[in-house]
Amino acid sequence: MKKQLLTTSAILTAVVLAAASSSALAQKKSSKPSATVIGYMAQGLQLRGGGDTAAVGDTDGLDAFGDSEIHFNARGALDSGIKLHARVELESSSEDGHIDEQWLRIQGSFGQVIIGQEDSIGSLMTLGYVGSWVVGVGQNLCFDKAELVPTPAGFNHGGANFCVRLDGADSDDQKISYVTPRFSGFQVGASYARDLAANAADDTVNQDAAAGFIDYVAIAANFDRKFDNMRVAVAAGYNQADKPKGLAASKDTNSWLVAGRVDFGGFKIAGGFYQVNDQFNADGTDTTISDDGSGFDVGVGYRAGPNSFGLAYFSGDNEGTVATAGDDEVDALWLTYKRDLGPGVSWRNTLAWVDWDDEGTAAANQNDGYALSTMIQMVF
Repeated sequence: MKKQLLTTSAILTAVVLAAASSSALAQKKSSKPSATVIGYMAQGLQLRGGGDTAAVGDTDGLDAFGDSEIHFNARGALDSGIKLHARVELESSSEDGHIDEQWLRIQGSFGQVIIGQEDSIGSLMTLGYVGSWVVGVGQNLCFDKAELVPTPAGFNHGGANFCVRLDGADSDDQKISYVTPRFSGFQVGASYARDLAANAADDTVNQDAAAGFIDYVAIAANFDRKFDNMRVAVAAGYNQADKPKGLAASKDTNSWLVAGRVDFGGFKIAGGFYQVNDQFNADGTDTTISDDGSGFDVGVGYRAGPNSFGLAYFSGDNEGTVATAGDDEVDALWLTYKRDLGPGVSWRNTLAWVDWDDEGTAAANQNDGYALSTMIQMVF
C-alpha cells in the first residue's frame, strides 16, 4: 500500500506541475506572487500550583510567560486556475527561535498537493474534530499541561499520554501530501515521507543505519456538513512507519485516531480517541522507552457574543519504561474563557488541574496540582 501511495503521489505531482508549466508558458507575462506576514503574540501571567513537591522541586508561584509566531506567506495564481501558497513559520520566542514549518501548497480542481515540512494528513484532517482542540479558548491542553503543572522526574511525557493528536512518529518531517476536494461533505487525504530522521528539508539519511523510522504513511478522511442549523462532523486517521533498519530490537509502528463534533446554536461538543502501537520513544532508537498506549478527550464549548467558554477533560496512558511494571498516566481538566476585546485582540484565561501518575511507586515520581493563567493575545 505504501508503494502505491508513493507512486500515486508522484504521478499526481507531475501532472499538477506539468499543468502549471503549460499554463505559464502560454502566457506572455505572469503575475508575481504577493507576500504577506501574519502571526500572533500572547503575553500574560501564570499562577502555578503543584510544583512545591519532591517530584519537581519548588516551581509554585506567579510568573510571566509568553508565546509568539511569525508566518511569512507568498500566494500566487496561474491562468489555469491553479493556486499556490508558500509558508515559512518562525517560532519567535527566545527559547525556540527556529523555523517551525515550511511548505508549498498547490491547489486546483484536482484537490491539494502539499510538499514540505508540514504536519501529516493524519493530523491536519482530524485535529479540528478532537475535543480539547475544538473547545479550548485559553492555553493549549496538549502543549501546556507540563508548563502549568510540572511533570515529575521519570515520567514519559510522550505518545498517547501527551494528548489526542495523530502525529505518530512524525514531527514536521519533509513529506508529500494529497487532499481530495470535498464531495458532499467527504474528504480524503494521504501523506508519505521516506524517512523521519532528517533534520533539514534536503538531508539524506542512511536507510541501513539506526537513524529513525522510515517509509512513513498517513491516511485520513473526514465528513463535515451542515444540516439546517446544526453542524455534524466525524474524522478518522491512521499512521504507520517501518522500524529503523539498523536496529533489530525496534518495531514497525502504527497509530490511529477517531474523533467527532456537533455544533448547534452557540454550543460545540467534541471528543476523540487515540491509540499508539509498537512505538519505541519518539524515533524508535531507544527500545527501553515505549510510547504504546491510548488517550481520549471530551469537551463542550459555548459562545455568546464576544464571550467564549470551554471545558475539556483528557486522560491518557503509555507503557513508559519497558522494564517497569505499570503505565505512565495523566488526567487533566481544562476550563477556559475568552473575551474578544477588538479585531484580532482577545483576553484568554485558563484554569487547569493536572494529575501525573508515574508507573513507579515512589512518591517523588507523582505530581498533581492546579494552575491559573491569564493573557492578552494579538493576532495580526
